[in-house]
Amino acid sequence: MVYEDVSGFGRSLIQGFLRAEFKTISDDQGLTFKREGSKEPLKTRPMVDLTGHASDRLKDSIKEGRLLHVELINYREKNLGFDESQFIRSVRRDLSLSIAKGLPQGEALNFIEKLKEYARKHDYEAMRVRWKEPQASKAHSAKVDTARVDAGEALFVKSAEVTLRQALPDISDTMSDELILKIKDFVG
Repeated sequence: MVYEDVSGFGRSLIQGFLRAEFKTISDDQGLTFKREGSKEPLKTRPMVDLTGHASDRLKDSIKEGRLLHVELINYREKNLGFDESQFIRSVRRDLSLSIAKGLPQGEALNFIEKLKEYARKHDYEAMRVRWKEPQASKAHSAKVDTARVDAGEALFVKSAEVTLRQALPDISDTMSDELILKIKDFVG
C-alpha cells in the first residue's frame, strides 16, 4: 500500500483505525471460530499490521547525511541494588545522545561503529540511530543490534519525498498518474 505521510497521521494511527473498524465489522457479522478443545466458539477478526519494507542500508544513506541522535537501549532485567529488588523490574534502560553539528562530514558511520562497541561493552542490546540526508525534510531512523559485526549493513525503512507539478486533492478515490510515475521511478 502507499499512503501520503501527514504529520501526526502516521502508520500507527492508521493501523489503530483499521483494527477498530475490523473489530466493529467482525462483531456486527458475528465472526467466530471453533478452537480445538473449546466448548464455545471464540470471536475473531482480522488484525492489521502496517510495517514498512526495510529496503535501504544505513551506510548508503548516512554517507552524505548528518547524524542527529543515537539512543542506546537495554531491555534486559538487571538487579539495580535496591533492598526492595523483588518489587522492581528493569524493563528498559536508555542512554540518549545528541550529536553536535561539528562531527566532520563522512565520519558518521565511523562514529556509529565506535558507539556500537561502547554500547556492547556496557550491556546495551541495540541502538536507535537518527540522521538526515542533505535534501530530505525528514530524518531517517534505524535500529542497530550491538551484536552486529557491521552497523552500516543495518536495514531501515526509507521514505521518499516527491514533488508534483499539480497539487493532490484532499480526498480522492483515484491515484494521480503523476504520483504513480514518481513511485515507479523511486521503486524501479
